[in-house]
Amino acid sequence: MRFYERREIQDVLAYLRLISNPKDATAFGRVVNYPRRGVGLTTQEHLVRWASEQGLTLLEASARADEVLDVRAAGAKGLMRFAELIQRFSLRAVRATIGELLEELVEDLDLVRHLYDEGPDGEDRARNVSELIAGALDFDAALVQGMDAEEMDAFSELDLFLQQVALVADVDRLDPDAETATLMTLHNAKGLEFPLVFIAGLEEGLFPLSRAYDEIDAIEEERRLFYVGITRAEDKLCLSWARQRRRAGDFTYGTLSSFVEAVPEELLDRRRSERLTRLQHSTPHRSGYRSPYRRDEPSEPTYEPEQDAGMNQDQPRFVKGERVLHQTFGSGAVVEITGFGRDLKVTIDFDDIGQKKLLVRYASLEKDWP
Repeated sequence: MRFYERREIQDVLAYLRLISNPKDATAFGRVVNYPRRGVGLTTQEHLVRWASEQGLTLLEASARADEVLDVRAAGAKGLMRFAELIQRFSLRAVRATIGELLEELVEDLDLVRHLYDEGPDGEDRARNVSELIAGALDFDAALVQGMDAEEMDAFSELDLFLQQVALVADVDRLDPDAETATLMTLHNAKGLEFPLVFIAGLEEGLFPLSRAYDEIDAIEEERRLFYVGITRAEDKLCLSWARQRRRAGDFTYGTLSSFVEAVPEELLDRRRSERLTRLQHSTPHRSGYRSPYRRDEPSEPTYEPEQDAGMNQDQPRFVKGERVLHQTFGSGAVVEITGFGRDLKVTIDFDDIGQKKLLVRYASLEKDWP
């Protein structure tokens, strides 16, 4: 049985879905009496009927279960406790990481004990729940490195986690003989192969993400993911990018990802879609925002060598012990300087998060004047 198809995993995920979306009736029905809290099928039927009459969601009706005439006191008490639990964790989800949320939820439900009490498979089921928590902790760590501000504004961390789980579950159910397209993340593609692979959004600022340039390890991880993606193709590989893209309601202009530029030219068959050709002659709406990757010309992808950071007269010069300011990490002191030119790196001991090694040409550092 696939991991995400296991009953205990489905139960925990149903709790998360209900915490994320209190109107999810399917998730409600799965966990309202798990672990058992005295809410039997008859009680649930009475609740559903009363909620419909009152125009309430099942969770809202549960919070007022003592008003349902056909529900006994024990069932009403269980429903109100359940509603209180979901409300409490919905508030907790605003500030907690997914790993923290899962650990606290499992502890609050005393789920491990309940699983052990269910029989000889209890230990394996408890281990699976622990594995889910470990995966959530990995997700939290990856989120810090890989999520840009626009995505974090559009979705909560819990929403993003549930989206990823849904994609992984789809991959788990993949039928290699089915004539269908499979959507997945590059992380989930590891170990799989397909006759035809599409990788979209290969623009500077998207892949690699703009924030990845702040740290050497982050850009190398993005490069490894690109390698994973291109090596999934058995026969054909299609790499695409958009010269114009609407993001957060605005049109932005992009340049081809440096990862693609690094591919030997003889391996590429560059093509341009007719639709993009027509769009070039249109006049899109523009806001005051201008993408750092915007390029009005040329019409064909070309390679433009970057200016050597060591030769740029506008590039700030830093010395050991100097205070600097980073837009994301805040203030800190330079503790080490290595490399030169375009590869000049500084190790900074930031006041809030400790030491990080950054490429000067991408870090946008400023002197932190007293």
